[in-house]
Amino acid sequence: MKLFSEKPRFLVLAGSIALVAIGAVIFAATSSGGPTNETNDQLKFVDVEQQRATPAQVRQAGLDPTPVAKKKGKKVKFKSFISDPVTVEEGQGLYVPITCPPGWKAISGGSISNFINLVTSNSGTNRPNNGAFDPRIWWVGMTNINLDNIGGPLSYRGTVVCVK
Repeated sequence: MKLFSEKPRFLVLAGSIALVAIGAVIFAATSSGGPTNETNDQLKFVDVEQQRATPAQVRQAGLDPTPVAKKKGKKVKFKSFISDPVTVEEGQGLYVPITCPPGWKAISGGSISNFINLVTSNSGTNRPNNGAFDPRIWWVGMTNINLDNIGGPLSYRGTVVCVK
């Protein structure tokens, strides 16, 4: 008596080959320097206007609009800034520098968006294309990927928290 017939064995083998082929296609598409994996010489940078976050926006984030911390008798001040909307075309990525005022240092940052298709690809104080560090600048990189098959350009706002 046979435990396994030849037909299910063939289906398992065919399914395995199909999975390996799909994996190879996905690997080639994401590692070939396409829009989701651009090389350093293809990075796009945009300067945008920014303004200080309003007390209402800070409260909406669950924070005290005038936070002050004490350390060794010194007051530490925080400011939050939000950029104007930045539009990213479908299948593209964009890096935006959000800058703290002179004398202030960027300690965190990120993005605000209502879209699932915008993915953070970079967030930090090092310039994405060469790693240069500037303590006043928080770089926010976003990539517009089409997850829900709606597509099109999408916008977000970059944020930075500054300390002095």
